[in-house]
Amino acid sequence: REAGRRVRRLLGDGARISAVVSPFERTQQTLYCMQQELQDEDGRGVRVRYVHVDPRVREQEFGNFQVAEDMPRHKQTANEVGRFYYRRPTGESGADVYDRAASFWDSLLGGSFDVQDLFRRRRAGPDDALLVVTHGLTMRLLLMRYFSWSVDTVDSVYNPANCDTWVLKKRPGARVYDLAPDECHPPRLPWASRRVRIVRRGDDEA
Repeated sequence: REAGRRVRRLLGDGARISAVVSPFERTQQTLYCMQQELQDEDGRGVRVRYVHVDPRVREQEFGNFQVAEDMPRHKQTANEVGRFYYRRPTGESGADVYDRAASFWDSLLGGSFDVQDLFRRRRAGPDDALLVVTHGLTMRLLLMRYFSWSVDTVDSVYNPANCDTWVLKKRPGARVYDLAPDECHPPRLPWASRRVRIVRRGDDEA
């Protein structure tokens, strides 16, 4: 509910959005709770015009049947192979989730299945924002895909806390998005386990 209040403050009353949500129950519950705060009983607030359930933004699958006694072994093997690449039995690797994230981004920016076209068929006029209600690893891998992070970089970034928000803002006049740390919650860039050096193209200093 607090996340819903934050989104309402961020977008302002009168904003119109569409939402993409993971099919998992906890994300469905999160979106439901957010919607209680996005708009009040008098209809003031942020209007959610369409909700699309997309399995590509679900959490990583760790296997259909997880045996508690096997989990330490899988964790150790993942550390040896690499957490991004290790695939548990009947589950997914981080690389598998990355492929889903890439497909999702492609559909947002145009492709054979265009989520934006899906929204346009159900309403008139542009949305002010797209809300994606998903999971921690999936959030990291969506950023990895869009910003071309390396595997080492994405492995160094912590998952956001429950109901934290990462905000991407479109540059005026361009189809390019930047992280907006002042509008994220907490108001900072995604938190990393180690310091990284970022060199902007054409800059002499990091």
